[in-house]
Amino acid sequence: MRSPRGGIHHRASRPRRDHLTRRSTPATGDPASYVTSSNDVHQVTYRSADGHVHELWWVGAERVNHWDLTVPASAPPADSDPAVYYSAGTNTKHVIYRSADGHLNEIWWVPGGGRPAHVDLTLWALAPIAAPGRPAAFTIDGPNTQHVVYRGTDGHVHEIRW
Repeated sequence: MRSPRGGIHHRASRPRRDHLTRRSTPATGDPASYVTSSNDVHQVTYRSADGHVHELWWVGAERVNHWDLTVPASAPPADSDPAVYYSAGTNTKHVIYRSADGHLNEIWWVPGGGRPAHVDLTLWALAPIAAPGRPAAFTIDGPNTQHVVYRGTDGHVHEIRW
């Protein structure tokens, strides 16, 4: 949940609230989150006012860690809120967002495997330009397929999958 001042708070099943961005960059827009249940790692991804994409992560009840994904991935600034998912089949994390030019961008990495990579999905898939808004993304682990769904400037719903 994002507060009016850009802080991200966590509400657990028991009455408790954590201010996750207390020591990191404040959020613009809405965060996206997921959990990798195999190792109890919690991830919250969001964009900041400068368009950088950030990830907060922690294991169980441990301390919250933060990193800016945009700089090490050499990715363009985000102009939409991110969509996120973890692919267990490939052991990769994925952040999908729209940049100011309407292109869909992906930042992906192997957890604990070093520097994240950037892919311009619009150019890679020769896809139509995305309309303003947040894309949707998911994976199907059985066949290890990944899917990005979005509204194009033509008003149609498009899917990029690999």
